[in-house]
Amino acid sequence: MRNKFTKVSLFLCSIFVVFINYKHFNASTKYSYLMFEYNRGEFRIPLSMFDEFDNDFPNITSTTLPIKFLKAIYLKEKDSIETALELLKESKKANPYLMAADAQIANIFYEQKKYDSAFYYGSKAFYTNPNNNFHRSLFYLINEKRNDTVELKKAYNISKQYSINNTLDYVVKMNRMGADKSQLIDLLDDLSLKYKSPSDQREIKLVQTLLKVGGLAIEISVEISEFANQKFNEKNYLLAANLYEKAFEYDPNDYVFIENAALSFYLAKDYENAEKYFKMVINDFDINDGKSEFYYGVMLSTLNRLDEACTFLKRASDLKYSAQGSKTVYNQLCN
Repeated sequence: MRNKFTKVSLFLCSIFVVFINYKHFNASTKYSYLMFEYNRGEFRIPLSMFDEFDNDFPNITSTTLPIKFLKAIYLKEKDSIETALELLKESKKANPYLMAADAQIANIFYEQKKYDSAFYYGSKAFYTNPNNNFHRSLFYLINEKRNDTVELKKAYNISKQYSINNTLDYVVKMNRMGADKSQLIDLLDDLSLKYKSPSDQREIKLVQTLLKVGGLAIEISVEISEFANQKFNEKNYLLAANLYEKAFEYDPNDYVFIENAALSFYLAKDYENAEKYFKMVINDFDINDGKSEFYYGVMLSTLNRLDEACTFLKRASDLKYSAQGSKTVYNQLCN
């Protein structure tokens, strides 16, 4: 009798195990596609797909994201906001440590301009995982809307070691809230010493300009430079040069304006102003692409100042401006 009972128990257990494995296998084929779309920020599948499997068993994917969380994201994208909120709150029971649901709830409240509620959930997500970029950037936005410089500074001091974008984001938002510009500029100066790649330097320079001249001045300088580009393409070089000069007055941190002015003056055969601005780019800006050195060297050669010309053409060649082009010109004129 006992042996028969054992066999029946094992048989029932086997059926149960097979059933569990079947449900996991059946669900996993759908989870993989859901995760693929979620990671790409796409939401193309119909919501009816969620009806094809049990949201509670299994209740999480292999990446520990709750199924209800994924469904809530789809609902949010399809404007079913209240249902999405409820599902997000329920999804926290499946994995209360992940904080993805809290961040999404905070994001919904932020979009609804309910900034105190957004702060409640956003702070839980951020302080649990401050090196998550979404948690950090959202929490910074929330604090900006609440005009809470104290909380934002506290958050920055916790997460500032993680990336250049963190400091740039912090500086921009503190500037909008009227913080002391000198302290923010000091932060950017320190950042500029640490991050030396051309792309990082461009980003830092842009924010430095924003602090020093303001967003409106940057917009005006861009509009003027676009008009200057048009005149340059029309070969009206003198007018283009004057316009580039004006753009530089609005944004004195962008060397491109003054470099373009130098090129325009050179093509207009106003060599005095061209030389002045080529030297300004070479001496006053930390630029290492060799462009100004090359064109300044070419201009000097046309003025029969060959020794000076070769000095700058050699620099352009060493910096590999225009690939082998600068080296070819240097060899033709100087060797």
